[in-house]
Amino acid sequence: MGRAFQGGVIAFGLVASGSAAFAATPTPVDPGASTIQEVVVTAQKREERLQDVPINVTVVGNAQLTRQNVTDTTSLTEAVPSLTLAGGTLGGLEIRGIGTQTFARSAEPSVSIVADGVVLDRNRSSELFDVDNVEVLNGPQGMLFGRNSSAGVVSIVTNAPRLNETSLSVHADLGEHDDQSDRIIVNAPLGADAALRVSGHYDAFGHTVYDALLGKWDYNADAGVRARLLWEPTSNVTVNLIADYDRASFNGVNDSVGAFRTILPATGNPGGIPANLTGAALASYNATVAQLQSACGIVASPSNNRTCVQGINGNTGGVFYPSEFHLFSAQVDWRLGGYTLTSISAERRSSYGDSSLAPGTPGNDAGSVPVDWLNSNLSNGWAETISQELRIASPASDRLSYVAGVYISSTAQQAAISQTGMVSPLLAPLGCATAPFCSNADNISINQQDYAVFGQATLKVTDHFNLIAGARETDDYLHDVTHPFTPAGFTAEPATLKFLALDIKDSRTNFSWRLGGQYVVSRDLMVYVTAAQGYKGALVNDQLAANGVGQPLVLPEIPMDYEVGIKSTWFDQRLGVDLALFHDHVKNFQTTVFIPSTPAGFATGNVPFVTSQGVDLSFFGKPLPNLTLNGGVLYDDAQYSPGYTVACSPLLVPGQGGCFTADGKNEMNSARNLIFAPNWKVVFSVEYDHPVASGLIGYMQSDVVYTSRFNYSATPDPNLVAPEFTRLGARVGIRTDSGRWGVAVFARNLLDQRIPTYVGGDPLSSSNGLAGRSYVQGLNLDSYRVVGVSLDGHF
Repeated sequence: MGRAFQGGVIAFGLVASGSAAFAATPTPVDPGASTIQEVVVTAQKREERLQDVPINVTVVGNAQLTRQNVTDTTSLTEAVPSLTLAGGTLGGLEIRGIGTQTFARSAEPSVSIVADGVVLDRNRSSELFDVDNVEVLNGPQGMLFGRNSSAGVVSIVTNAPRLNETSLSVHADLGEHDDQSDRIIVNAPLGADAALRVSGHYDAFGHTVYDALLGKWDYNADAGVRARLLWEPTSNVTVNLIADYDRASFNGVNDSVGAFRTILPATGNPGGIPANLTGAALASYNATVAQLQSACGIVASPSNNRTCVQGINGNTGGVFYPSEFHLFSAQVDWRLGGYTLTSISAERRSSYGDSSLAPGTPGNDAGSVPVDWLNSNLSNGWAETISQELRIASPASDRLSYVAGVYISSTAQQAAISQTGMVSPLLAPLGCATAPFCSNADNISINQQDYAVFGQATLKVTDHFNLIAGARETDDYLHDVTHPFTPAGFTAEPATLKFLALDIKDSRTNFSWRLGGQYVVSRDLMVYVTAAQGYKGALVNDQLAANGVGQPLVLPEIPMDYEVGIKSTWFDQRLGVDLALFHDHVKNFQTTVFIPSTPAGFATGNVPFVTSQGVDLSFFGKPLPNLTLNGGVLYDDAQYSPGYTVACSPLLVPGQGGCFTADGKNEMNSARNLIFAPNWKVVFSVEYDHPVASGLIGYMQSDVVYTSRFNYSATPDPNLVAPEFTRLGARVGIRTDSGRWGVAVFARNLLDQRIPTYVGGDPLSSSNGLAGRSYVQGLNLDSYRVVGVSLDGHF
């Protein structure tokens, strides 16, 4: 697996062996406190022991989240082997290589993020604070969780208020690169049958990308607050009310969705060259870009973290581009005769951008170069969803137990997009030479509705053998209206480059199902086999150009999953080991596709199918009195179907059956692997603790994440392949045995692996046989070594 991985294992070994410095004499331990039998999950919409659930589930508890500095769903990829991040401006989460990348506002993510039973917005990274645990359900979960979980579900369970308890908890992480993660939690009783819990967070980082023209580093901040009210008016009724608010912003050094743009020329083209520039205009462009980037100190290399981006009309101001999110949910559980009736009503709204900014406002530079080209790319909008779920769960002890319910959801979206550039000789070939600015703008209005009836039953055929069956009937409605326009005072782009006017309605039904068998050998060993078909709804390409590249309506994708799993516990239930063999086949996979028409181009479309198959192993527990560990290994062979068409990189030569290097090597074979989908991923986290003085416990922690090579793009290109890498983290600290306070020193990415979140061809670079090509890459906090201090207090 490479020297980097070996080095990480060696470093981990040194940290773990160094923990002997804390050891003096063995410490007695309560066996009940160190077993794993009490790990409870809600993967099947009812509380069950993890080892009894016939689904491949990875659980990350609060202690592990702290140990690995996991503060949001993006960094959750450091703790879960099956979870990866599809980086870049379209980035979301992927499970086993399956995810969704598209600009289309009507698209649903393949990985659904659910917080306390409520589905969150598409591609929204959720902050993890005051969390009890996170359950990652691997494989399609569309039967119980809905249409937007065709790859899996990330289910966040926050801490509920505690009756008859008054407490205050604070936590702070302070580290390099302006790294800051603060938490405050207040729990207060409201009489004998109610309690209120209010928690807040502030997360920030910066100093990862420097804009030499702006003369400043990036800075990113996210703050939020959550209030939970628990009321138990009777012994049979529980009411949970949750209100959540979050606001994120940055200082304009990065682009509108937080992907930092850094120029990475491959051979000599220092900027994005518009494809239609030739002759004197091209020479002038190259000279201007080269001169300005040289003045900015840009040195192209994979470790480059400087950018040189010029705002519109020479303005060097940035746009903060805030985003806001709020959620309100009410859950009522009524228990009667062993049955539980649950109602979850929710409303959530998200907004992004600043609607007061007029087209042409200095802001996010889509051209990525320090000359006037496409120097303002503004987007703002909002989305609001109202949903209602009503379900019933029968007693789990019945011979025939079941969960059944209905779900209704309605979403309304509004978005506005504005792209403007300064008139100059560079824009003259596009016909924008008769007014101060050239502009392309678009208004988008979307209405989506989802109605579903679902149920799953388990029949206890014998004391050891169970049969499982479930189904979901879904009715979908989508109406997407796209209205292109040219703001007053601007010159419109040519008709072929303008946004395409659309008014599309789509309505369809789907039947999803799940079948399986479960054999309980003993309390410590269970075997299961399942087959499940899911569903992810259609979407509209609401930002198509009028030149005709791409289809307006993209068909739904249909995943089919087969899984065989073994769940076991060892050493008197101190260690859990789960193993799953899986095969996923996703028909009509929604992704960006190359369309070899005239003109050729890229658009969101359907791949005939993709497959993902492999082995998922996880282990967790406390095998020794003072040793806690979590880990997992994923092997995943995820590939596009042979019918998936890609374009060759300008660095390669198109030929019969592929894209070839100068020495005749066909790079098309490696391009069959799904993007952002490594064949191997290994995660391992461990803590050793021991008393060091009266009332004090010392501890050492370490974590290792190994990822094999993967493609940043389906286009064959040696510059768009991530190398294998290993991230190593460590933490050394001391805490009171009562949990009153603690202090620690931590380090993340100890090996300083400078791995970008994404690398892509500059969108304005030439593909017409020029000598070189430019690239952009994204860097974030995980791309740097970070050392800091952690403080905890509980009162």
